[in-house]
Amino acid sequence: VPPPPTEAFWHWQRQFSQHTQPFILLAEAQPAWLSVALLPFVLLFVGWAIVVAAGGVILWQRKQRQNADQRAWYYQHARLNTLGEITAGIVHEINQPLTAVQTWIQGAQRQVRQDNPAAVAQALGSALVQTQRISALLTRFREHVTQEAVTLEAVDLAECWRHVGNLLEHERTASPVRLTHDFAADARTLCADRLWLEQVLHNLLSNAIQAQQERAAGWVHIRSHREGERIHIAITDGGPGFTPEALHNAFMPFYSGREGGTGLGMTLTESLVTRMNGTLALDNAPEGGARIRLQFAHHGGQVNG
Repeated sequence: VPPPPTEAFWHWQRQFSQHTQPFILLAEAQPAWLSVALLPFVLLFVGWAIVVAAGGVILWQRKQRQNADQRAWYYQHARLNTLGEITAGIVHEINQPLTAVQTWIQGAQRQVRQDNPAAVAQALGSALVQTQRISALLTRFREHVTQEAVTLEAVDLAECWRHVGNLLEHERTASPVRLTHDFAADARTLCADRLWLEQVLHNLLSNAIQAQQERAAGWVHIRSHREGERIHIAITDGGPGFTPEALHNAFMPFYSGREGGTGLGMTLTESLVTRMNGTLALDNAPEGGARIRLQFAHHGGQVNG
């Protein structure tokens, strides 16, 4: 006779066929789950959760310390690199005025021996102008480093270019390099800091002169025109132009395309142009030679650069 149906949690049976007395072996269970003590399991789970959480916190704190150490290392090296760039930048910017001062003083000494007081006075006056330029450069450089507010005003582009040409007269005549210009009537005045604009033009003209030292007769041409509220300036020269590597790395600190260069001229130039709300782009002119294109606002005010 088969066993009656059951609702047990688990059920097992086996039938044994015997000649004398067949029988069926049954086994089943219906646990009383509500009577099972759950507290030990709950405590075990909570204990493991605490261990896992504590381990996670320890690992997270260790990672945070490592990140903090890495940030401290990075900031320290960044400060050292920045200090190096600032120092090299100061050296780069005042080197040419100092060289000019030395040249004018040597010229004054020669004129003293030749008993030419008028030429002596002129040479000393030019040297004084260069020392004043060094002082102004250091002041502007401090403003640039500390990111102080910059007052932009109307600046005569032609006058700045003429002044820069006079400052580099010795370098121009030694090469020699001829300067030409074509300033549109409505594109002679732009919004800039006068000394910073002179420094930008000084760096660009100095680079153009140095690029043509091996040529018998070099030239640098600057032209400007106005488009809307922007003044566009293009400076071209008769040099070999920019190499692909120079175009790619020109604004990288300490990159120089010539031997003995500091590699900071173009970096500082771009930074000054940006502080004056301008743009700077490099390429090669279709007829050959380097071309530098600048843009500045036609009207100005005060900006925080």
